[in-house]
Amino acid sequence: MRPAESPMVMQAESIRGTMEGRKTKTRRIVTAANTLWDGHPMPRDVWPQLELSSAWVDPGPSPAGNLGPYLKARRHVDGDELVHRLYCRTQPGDLLWVRETWSPDHRNVYPCIPVVYRADRTAPKPDEYREHVRGCRYEESGLPHAECLKCAGFRWRSPRFMPKSAVRLWLKVEAVGVERLQDLTEEDAVAEGVRRWSGGRWKCFEQDALAHETPIAAFECGWDKINGHRPGCSWSDDPWVWVLTYRMLEPSEVQAEREAACTR
Repeated sequence: MRPAESPMVMQAESIRGTMEGRKTKTRRIVTAANTLWDGHPMPRDVWPQLELSSAWVDPGPSPAGNLGPYLKARRHVDGDELVHRLYCRTQPGDLLWVRETWSPDHRNVYPCIPVVYRADRTAPKPDEYREHVRGCRYEESGLPHAECLKCAGFRWRSPRFMPKSAVRLWLKVEAVGVERLQDLTEEDAVAEGVRRWSGGRWKCFEQDALAHETPIAAFECGWDKINGHRPGCSWSDDPWVWVLTYRMLEPSEVQAEREAACTR
């Protein structure tokens, strides 16, 4: 049987950290979309009834032999208290193909490259090209300016629209855990890609104006930049998260992993 393959969106900083070998873990908020309910897809009417605030971690295995850890959450239905097991959809051995901000619309800018990625520092920075280069179009000539990416038809595309054929980064999941977000340790923060900067201080994103005293403080800042606007998902909300430990695969390894899984 082939290993399960699923997409995962990553920010540019996380992609660079993964490709440099600094980032080997990622935390994903527990949601109905990435969670199995007693081993089955989550029913729409069940998720709102689960009492996640009082949930707890069971190291496993379950009575059916399913490996843990997993969450156990209560649900009250018609006066009865039910306890359910919540599993991450992604399991050890699964393959993840990473979706990122990309562009195929660059033929006049990078004619020899089939796809360009925003995470690469050689790719154009969109903030510099929101408007035409000054004076790039005159009514007298109507000619496009060679340095204007808008004239060249360049545009970034959302990771959601990246096809599998354009993916360059594959990951193999080696371990899956579940915990509260604030259970993060300093070692976890470093494994999440947080880096030490000058003066012994820490940053989650290179472009952050301020560095922090500890890796955890840097991770907190980076987490809230991405998730702080979502209700119940900020650092202070301390949501449940799936913790995925992974390693990056070389292109040749992807097919090898598929073939090895088929022979098991």
